[in-house]
Amino acid sequence: MGYRKPYYNEDHKLVRYGIGDAVADAATFIRRFFAWRNIRHAFAGVIKGARGYAVFYAALILIQSLFWTVWLICDSRIAAMRAEADSGCDWNVTVEGLTHDEWVECYNGSLMFADEQKPSERGYVSYTVSSYYNAQSEVRYRVRARLISDSPAEASKFTARYGFEGEAVTVTVSERTEVYYRVAACRKNAVLTTVGLGVLSAVILLLLFLIRTNQFKFTYGIYMAFGAGFEKLLETAAWEMFAVSVLTFVPAALFSVLLFLLVLRGGGGSLAAGSLLSLPRIAGALCWTLSIVFVSVIPAVRILSASTPVKLLSAADNSNYVSSPRVSFRIFGKSFPFHYECFSFLRLRKYYIAVLSAAVLFTTLFSSGLLIADMRRTEQEFELPQFTVTATEGIDVSDIEVLDDIEGLKYVRWSTPVSATACASHAVLTRSQARSISGDTVNAQQDGMVASNGFRYIELSEELLYEVNVRGAWDVAEGDLSSVLSDADTAAVSLYVNNRQRLNIHAGDTLILAALRAQGAPIDYTRADKRWILSRQIADCYFVFYEVTVGAVVDTGSTGDEFSVVVSPELFSKLTGRSGEITSLELVFEPGATHAQIDEARDTVSAQLGGYEGFALGNTGRDFELAADSSQSPVAGIIYGSVAVMLVSPLVWMFAQIHFGYKRRKEMYILSAMGAADRDLSSLFLWSGALLSALACVFTLVFTSLLRRLIFFFINEYLPSLGFGRGIRYDYVFPWWGLLVCVAVSSAAAVISTYLPFRSWVRDRDLRRRAEAGADGE
Repeated sequence: MGYRKPYYNEDHKLVRYGIGDAVADAATFIRRFFAWRNIRHAFAGVIKGARGYAVFYAALILIQSLFWTVWLICDSRIAAMRAEADSGCDWNVTVEGLTHDEWVECYNGSLMFADEQKPSERGYVSYTVSSYYNAQSEVRYRVRARLISDSPAEASKFTARYGFEGEAVTVTVSERTEVYYRVAACRKNAVLTTVGLGVLSAVILLLLFLIRTNQFKFTYGIYMAFGAGFEKLLETAAWEMFAVSVLTFVPAALFSVLLFLLVLRGGGGSLAAGSLLSLPRIAGALCWTLSIVFVSVIPAVRILSASTPVKLLSAADNSNYVSSPRVSFRIFGKSFPFHYECFSFLRLRKYYIAVLSAAVLFTTLFSSGLLIADMRRTEQEFELPQFTVTATEGIDVSDIEVLDDIEGLKYVRWSTPVSATACASHAVLTRSQARSISGDTVNAQQDGMVASNGFRYIELSEELLYEVNVRGAWDVAEGDLSSVLSDADTAAVSLYVNNRQRLNIHAGDTLILAALRAQGAPIDYTRADKRWILSRQIADCYFVFYEVTVGAVVDTGSTGDEFSVVVSPELFSKLTGRSGEITSLELVFEPGATHAQIDEARDTVSAQLGGYEGFALGNTGRDFELAADSSQSPVAGIIYGSVAVMLVSPLVWMFAQIHFGYKRRKEMYILSAMGAADRDLSSLFLWSGALLSALACVFTLVFTSLLRRLIFFFINEYLPSLGFGRGIRYDYVFPWWGLLVCVAVSSAAAVISTYLPFRSWVRDRDLRRRAEAGADGE
């Protein structure tokens, strides 16, 4: 579908082509592209030349099997989460805190009449009513309803339609409704993963196809000499790749089943056959593959078609054959074979760089897969809350203490954060202590010191200290956290900002904390730049300074764009001008906690804290994640997929080097005719393999380090800085055995793929000699 340029007709008028002409051209191209002749020739070519397309067969089996495996895992996780919701509860929405009069009003006003209607008309299947005593020993009523749909919209309709209102009434949705969000999130993740795999697959096919076009320049030059342009080359190349994808469709599906079965580990997991047998999914897989083929083939064909036929035909000798004295040098003697092969490497550097990049990419992806698998393992082991509690007014600590008796509860995590910016405070640090946050600091009033307001104050109470020391709500890296309460001039510090340790502070160090005493000139607090606000405060305001000793270095769990300074209640009041109000709680349960225990805990929390203004329970969906993870091993799935990707690397080496070896046969015959023995030629290929192996090691180390660092930064730091993620902090793990495997595979494949063409040439030469000897004898 070439672009038709404007031209001048016989009347010397400029003729331009409009939208209608473009549509007609597109229709002509599509009709010609889907011609039966193209399809027939493509399938015949890839079947007869299966050996030459072996690497594409392997690549497309891998690409399509990863697609199927992602969706099999997604469907299996959705089934496990729904089964968890079914086993956990038989209701969608809970309304509690109703007084006797409020319940009677709701029942007599609407529910009594709705009971006579069909479920589809009234919006619910059934409901139950129970009574309980709240913290003030008052009778309250709880209504739990099973709705006609798990959609959150149905829960909102139910509460609005039947008028559940009251000062202490709270409405929460159960796992049956929460799973609606989790299913949507699971499918969204599968779509994003599929898109990512599509991009990666397109890059893989593009690199492979560039290697193929480089090896068959002479053939493509002949096609183009007889009139084949971009459109014809695209038709041929695209249909060849699509034919390979169709032929590998069933093997890829079977291979994906094998991968999925390796991922399963019981606990409710099952093979979602609908992913393989449903027509929409099959059509989607074919369209996905065709899209990848087009995206990968078009750039390669465009580059090829931009060359002239003469240039492609003259490139037939893309080997080490030295064709003229201008590029020749001493062949025999000291320079052979090492310097000879080094010269060839320099002359063919573009080819070798392309092959190294394509082959090493697969081992690099294997190493990156190990990193992602370790991150996924961290997510499984990270202690996330099963549900949260929020209240607009501060929750009394004495009420929180009652929750410690809940069966199966591991600990309650809470904090009283107040941003230093909000209370016009700042901390004075040495430049060594500020370390990598130095760019976010300003010069302090004290000489040689810097000031920062990029932190938050947290009030430490006896109850919170108990949760930390006894139940492990925080991690104490250095020092004694209890010293913050025993010594008024002691504080604790968390060093993390956006999941990265940014400060260099240790137990025993000294900090200076500033509290605002009076403001001089007015300051524009609407400015978003914290550093500008702090610099104006230091210049125009008066502060009271408190010198404190760092008694402990702690890890408070999830971090945002501020580090934490933990102080006693007295110092907290002096620095912030307010008392710490607990407005949110996170309840973390033991790994073996049952649904019954968690549901009972929700009832206890509602009864104890339901009277607080703005009280609300929030489900985190942690139960569903644990249920889905128990049915399959996501970590194993990532590792198996990474191993499958790595196994393509040797195929790329063989594909590129065997074809390249055929081109060197002329060179071998010439060198042999000039007196080079087999031992000399063998040394030449061994040197070539050694050079490639060394370069493969370098490329592997560089690519692996860069890609792993990029992935780690993106997931651990960049996404949290944008507000995404759940505050999980990951460790950068670079296992030596994984790196050793990457280097070993790349090096071994480089040597073997380089030496095999020589052995093939020796066999071919010996066969020719025997054939010639037999002909002479006759």
